Amino acid sequence: MLSKIIAKQDDNHKVYNRIFDKLIFQEDTLLLRRVGSNWTSKTPFIRKLLIIICDLITIRKALKLSANSQVFISEYSDIVYYAYSLLLTKKTCATIYLNINHNMQWIKGNKSKIPIIAKNFQYALIEGDQALNDEVDIHNIKIKSIGTAIPSDNPKINVFQPRRKEQKTLLNRQIIEEITHKYIIREIGGPLGKYLSDESFANIFSSGDVILVNYTYDCGIRHSGILLEALANGTKIFVPETQYFSRISENHPNIVCYTEQNIHQKLYRITNNDPK
Repeated sequence: MLSKIIAKQDDNHKVYNRIFDKLIFQEDTLLLRRVGSNWTSKTPFIRKLLIIICDLITIRKALKLSANSQVFISEYSDIVYYAYSLLLTKKTCATIYLNINHNMQWIKGNKSKIPIIAKNFQYALIEGDQALNDEVDIHNIKIKSIGTAIPSDNPKINVFQPRRKEQKTLLNRQIIEEITHKYIIREIGGPLGKYLSDESFANIFSSGDVILVNYTYDCGIRHSGILLEALANGTKIFVPETQYFSRISENHPNIVCYTEQNIHQKLYRITNNDPK
């Protein structure tokens, strides 16, 4: 009976376990994953209640750890932390960073939706857009520079397809088929490809292969953990050409922005080490 109410789920945020040691902080900082991040429920009320309980436990752990060190909380729900922040305005502790890589939707176009939180709490965004950070006072956390990736002689193109409703496909089937005739491709996610196991997922970011993200977000200022993992491992990654991606690609040569019109040209240049 209990298994029908609460069930285990894939933990989509394990990327932080793999890349955390490559993030740049001014002081020693501890990673704190949300307690119970791999548990969920099909019942909306139970799911929200579970999130609140897990966040309460997580923040209590964060406060205890922050007595001696900075803490980076990788994912969280807004309501619990806003309520807690009102109670902690006089609390003395080290900085607790609240990662908003997964909470970007409510920022776009509405700065007033960001509540004032306690002094020792600070919003943090990994590899964010500096223009956005300056506007809403978000701490931009950088990934250590790995260098420019050089694909192997016969690279595999790992194509990540949409898996969520807010992700919109960019390259249609005809273009994907055209790419298939020229390169070895593997589709991940979406209706045609299975999601990789943890081990194989991590391995594709340490090889000479190329990552191609075949979707855009409704929220134009958000990116996924796939981009972060690629940057942390020095993997060449193709992302849709948007104003947001274009700006952050200026500091990362491993990010290649593409459109439907130039994807073939961009792939050819990268796989043939053509600088033109």
